[in-house]
Order: sequence, then structure tokens, then C-alpha cells
Amino acid sequence: MFGAWTTDPARAEPAGRILAATPPGGFDQNGGESTTETTAEDTTPEQSDGGNGGGGDGGDGGGGEVPVDELWEMEELVVSGGFEYFVRMFGQGPDGEVYVLANQRGVPSGDTGAVFELVPPGEGDESV
Repeated sequence: MFGAWTTDPARAEPAGRILAATPPGGFDQNGGESTTETTAEDTTPEQSDGGNGGGGDGGDGGGGEVPVDELWEMEELVVSGGFEYFVRMFGQGPDGEVYVLANQRGVPSGDTGAVFELVPPGEGDESV
């Protein structure tokens, strides 16, 4: 679970997004551990990129690319009645339930926040 604070380009209106990502098949075949191998090389800025301290010049930078079949599938969760809130953070309860903390003001103050429990369609209280 993750979210976007707001989709408003001016970042002024509460228009957050809640998203879920699902790992590709076989992702946790090693207990969720990464299977990427890395090696360390002794390089100085002069040796690696002419002294600019970067590495963000389009070179591989040692990170490589993630193959498309290893990307996580993402989808936006649809909230009944809309979701006109700024997304602040997520939390998980003792039984695995997921909560999102949100508010309708750019800067929280007083009791302007709200906590929502994320539930499957048909299981929520739509009167709120």
C-alpha cells in the first residue's frame, strides 16, 4: 500500500490517491530477499565520471534496469464517495488491517485529520 499526497498540480487541493502494488509471481521464493548480486569497486570521482561526483549522466551507475516481468503490478483503490483528502501516512493494525491517515488541509491543525480503514468492496460503512 502506498499513496500520493495529492494529484493537484498546484498541490493545494485535497486530491490524494491510494494505491496497492502486487509483487510478480515467484517474488518471495527466497523469503522476500533480494537475489540481485552486487560488487564493490574502488573508484574515485576522477576515475568514474571525470570528477563531477555524479553518475546520473545516463550511464548504468551500477544499478541496471528492472526487467518488465519483475515490476510490481499497481492499481489505484477506488474509495466509495470519492477521496478528497491529502494522504499523510499508512498504518497496520494488530490483525493486519490497513489504515490511511488523511486530512483536507495542506497543513494539519487541531482535529482536521481523519483515519480510514481500508476494506474490500461491500464491507465498508458507506454512510461516513
